[in-house]
Amino acid sequence: MNCKSVQQALSAYLDQELTGSEMLRIRSHVTRCAACTAEEESLRSLKHILSNAPTAVPAVGFEARLASCLKAEYVQEKRANIKLSTLALVSMAAAALTFLALPSVQQKPIEAPKAQPLVKSDAAFGIRADQAAFSGSDPLGGGRIILATDYGHR
Repeated sequence: MNCKSVQQALSAYLDQELTGSEMLRIRSHVTRCAACTAEEESLRSLKHILSNAPTAVPAVGFEARLASCLKAEYVQEKRANIKLSTLALVSMAAAALTFLALPSVQQKPIEAPKAQPLVKSDAAFGIRADQAAFSGSDPLGGGRIILATDYGHR
């Protein structure tokens, strides 16, 4: 075993929480290593001091004061939650009343103008329905737009 692994396991070793084989390996290492021996003695001394320290006894009436403080804090939190809930309800009610109080405005739907064909198929002018957008030989639309109103003005 190396010093790092031994020192990490020393507390469990002193509390006898390890398996027999782990205890033997740590004891073997500690007897051969001065740094780990010093660490074991330091940790053993600290555990002894802590186990012999006097137990703190609370002052008379401590439990009652603590319970009173906790109850007061609980009541204060409840009141804050009730205030927030009330504020939320009032806000929703105000929004609903505003919505209901507004005069209902009925708008006529906008009617689109009736679609009229741009070009009427008319054999007299030599225009077919598939030539509705442009006339001319330019496939990119360089020709003149022919509208239904252009029939008489060619």
